[in-house]
This record gives sequence, C-alpha cells and structure tokens, in this order.
Amino acid sequence: MEKLKDGYKETELGIIPEEWEVKKFAQIFKISAGRDLIKDHFSPICDNEYCFPIYSNSLEKRGLYGYTKIARHKRNSITITGRGTLGKANPRYTDFDAIGRLLVLEPKIDLNCAFISEFINYKVKFFIESTGVPQLTVPQVSKSLIALPPLEEQNQIASILSTVDDLIENTDHLINSYTLLKKGLMQTLLTKGIGHTKFKKTEIGIIPEDWEVTSLENLGTTYNGLSGKNKEHFGKGKPFIPYKNIFNNTKIDISYLDFVMIDEDEAQNKVQYGDVFFTTSSETAEEVGYTSVLLDDLKETYLNSFCFGYRLNDFNKVRPEFLRYLLRGQSVRKSIIKIAQGYTRFNLSKLQVLKILIPIPPIMEQLKIASILSSVDDRLELYKSKKEKLNLLKKGLMQQLLTGKIRVKV
Repeated sequence: MEKLKDGYKETELGIIPEEWEVKKFAQIFKISAGRDLIKDHFSPICDNEYCFPIYSNSLEKRGLYGYTKIARHKRNSITITGRGTLGKANPRYTDFDAIGRLLVLEPKIDLNCAFISEFINYKVKFFIESTGVPQLTVPQVSKSLIALPPLEEQNQIASILSTVDDLIENTDHLINSYTLLKKGLMQTLLTKGIGHTKFKKTEIGIIPEDWEVTSLENLGTTYNGLSGKNKEHFGKGKPFIPYKNIFNNTKIDISYLDFVMIDEDEAQNKVQYGDVFFTTSSETAEEVGYTSVLLDDLKETYLNSFCFGYRLNDFNKVRPEFLRYLLRGQSVRKSIIKIAQGYTRFNLSKLQVLKILIPIPPIMEQLKIASILSSVDDRLELYKSKKEKLNLLKKGLMQQLLTGKIRVKV
C-alpha cells in the first residue's frame, strides 16, 4: 500500500487533507424538493414587486423560470436538478423559490455555496433509481458524501474557480456577439453587396445592378462521395473528409480527416482545392444540404458517403472563398430546404441542387465580401479556442483543488 503523504488521510472518498471532513449531505443541509408554482405570485418579468427568482429543473438560463413576490428559500443555498438532466448543482445568491422536482439544499452551518456546487458537479455521483421516470430524490441526496474543507479554504477555492468562470462567460459573450455580427453581415453583404446604389429585380429578389443570376449547373459539375464501405474499410488507407467535418464548418478543417481503404476505380472521388461539398442526408429538412469548401491543397484525399462534391469550372467567374458563405446564406439555405425530400429522413438530389439560382457579384467584390466574413470567422475561431483552453484550465484546477491535491493559502 502506498504511503500517505504528510498532512493527508484515507477516507471513504479517497485521500484528502487531514483538516478536511467527510460529511453526509443530511448533516450539513436541510434538503427539500420544489413545490407547485403559485400562479397568483408569478410574473415572467422582474419588477419591484416580483423581485425573487423562481428556479426549475431546466438547464437553460441556469433554471430561471420567472419571478415571484414571495421567496420560500434563503440565499446562499444550492439547487440540484431532480428531473431531466439529473444532479446539476447551482449556487443561489439571493432569496428564491423552487418549483417541480428541483431539490434545494439550505445550509445548517456556514458554507460557501459556490464551492459546494463545484464539488457536487465534479465529484458527487448520485445513485439514481432506474425504475419509472429517472429522478433524484431527497433521501438519495441526503445519503451522499462530501469532502468539506474549512470555510476559509472553501472561499479561496471558490474564488479561483469563479475567476475562470468569469473569463469563460466573457468569452461566451464575445462568441455570441461575433456570431450575431456574422449573421447580420451575411444577410447584408450577400444580398446588397458593398457600396451599391442601383439595384434590380430578379427571379431571386432584388440585387445590385451589376450582379448576375445563374444556376450552379452553369458554373460547375458534381461528383459522388465514397459508397459501399463497411466498418473494416475505415481506420487505414487514404485520408477522407468525413460528413461531420462538412456539417460543422464552412471551410474544411484539414486537421480533422479520417482514413479509408480506396479501390482503384474510385479515383473520381478525389477532392481538389476549391471543391464545395454538400451533405445529402439528415433527419430533418432544416439540416440537410449543409456545405463546406476546401481551401487547402490536399494531394490524395477523398470524400465520404452521404455527401457529394461540386467543382467549379472557372475561378475567374466565381471564387470558392465567396461560395463558402453564399451557400450557407439564408436565401440559398431556404432553396435547399425546399427541395429536400423524405419523411423519416431527408435527402438531397444533385440534379435539383444544380438548378438552384444564385447571385454572382464581380470577382473583386466576391473577394472583398469573403475577406470581411473570413475576418469575423477568424475572430470567432480565436474566441472558441480561448474558451476551450479555459475549460481545460478549469478542469485541471478542479482536479487539483477539489481533491486537496493542491492546497490554497488562507
């Protein structure tokens, strides 16, 4: 048996610092379940009279359901979801009300509710009854154990994790802001262009006077993705572009490629710079026909099944950088959704896709539009990467701080 480090002890929850205590939830909390909504005291908005939040089992908006003029629970409590996604804890910093199967933990002693919530979400595995509708009950929570540091250490740990949470939340706000900015720019740039004062009516709506309207059929040709592959064909061989890579990106992420064994007669499935890829099958019409563009040179890479490729005839007529955004724009997406066919699963016909009409600006304007939207995408990717790193940082801190492996100075 490994020798314990000085200052640590073995417990039911593993090795923890000697100053920490193992407690049952029932010892340190008064635990109750939410009750029915009192409709006479409810308001969907907050004002001077209806000033106390009502929380439910929903994960959206941290469970905020509405507002009440009577709070049945005190601040510095914790709520735990007892239905739906079970066991998600949130600290509550103001007096509040709880409805439905939301469980409320009101401390009997001085505790830091933020620390307790982090510990529950990271370390506590509640026993869930499997019969009937899964739910978490007061007796189940009461028997669960927690490793409890002294209050000062709880406060320090909560403060450190809260700082990272604030950075994550701020990054989320930036991601949301740039996402809205991109949506607005696409709507404007792909229909009105840049600096135009003269417009004309066309079969696809009003567009700048010097833009053209043509079909995808007049601009390029299609080719098939791989088909007839079984599980044993994947994992080795030649690189291929998977379905999710197309669905999740307007530009193909070449770091996200899989491998598949290729027959000699499948060379027609080889992709080239500037190719556009369409997903052809989905469970809903709204998700079928997403596109992504290859803007990197790949020597020998192929296209997966449930997709088809579209290859431009002439980059001097239309640029793939521009199509990257045009084919994900609101107007073209509506055209694609309209031609999706199916009931339980929706599919897309290449022949029908080729008949879709699109607006074509002059080449220099195409490149300017693509450059503007690409700069927003670059910023979005920067913030998404930052958020991912912050999430990893918090995970690492939780592994160390919530187990006492690293101690904080108090």
